[in-house]
Amino acid sequence: MFKNAICKVFSEYKVSDFYYYLHEYCYGRFFTYLLQTYFPDVHKIGFQHGPASRRKMLYYLAKDEPDPGENNFIEHLPVPDEVLAEDEISRKVYEEAGYKNVRIMEKVYRLSYLDDINRKNVVPDTVLVACGLHDGELLLNALSNEMLNTYDKTYYFKLHPRTHNAGAIEQIKALGAKNLKIAEKDLTYYLSIVEKVIVTYSSVGYEAHLLGIPVRIIDVPGKINESPLLDLK
Repeated sequence: MFKNAICKVFSEYKVSDFYYYLHEYCYGRFFTYLLQTYFPDVHKIGFQHGPASRRKMLYYLAKDEPDPGENNFIEHLPVPDEVLAEDEISRKVYEEAGYKNVRIMEKVYRLSYLDDINRKNVVPDTVLVACGLHDGELLLNALSNEMLNTYDKTYYFKLHPRTHNAGAIEQIKALGAKNLKIAEKDLTYYLSIVEKVIVTYSSVGYEAHLLGIPVRIIDVPGKINESPLLDLK
């Protein structure tokens, strides 16, 4: 289904450059394969779609995995002609991972919202706990004793917008900590006012770091932490 639709578009329109994200994932690799097979003159530029980390093993290619130009896609993987990375650390991760022609973006559009955050009115003793896609209940378990015993701090618990949060919400209600509040406003509001941010691997941690907010990383036992902040050390 996808092949016929993609081939029809590229047959009807003359495309010189094709920018696409998730090029490490199955959809991105599918685009690379189709274009290299049927439209090899299209210049393929894969761009970073989120925080890079040396612990995201899906980025990494085996030594002889990338196609050396033979178009033998049974034994080798077609890769983009170029890769756009967000920063120097991400560029190094992609180069270590086996990608070639990696350059840094002039502007990272997914982070442009940070330009509008004003931190002139930081509220003392406020903490944002930012959940990733799968760690809401784990974060709550790790911090519950601290929140119950630290009465002078207000914790804003920001649930991930694209996950099923019913279990975490029930846990928050059962905990009954008066200084724990579900963060219902936009993320930009909390990044404007809080003193500190707590995350496991959420990209909010790195974005808070870019704003100069102190960030505390929680390592969950048995889980590999993919936060790019660990690569800064």
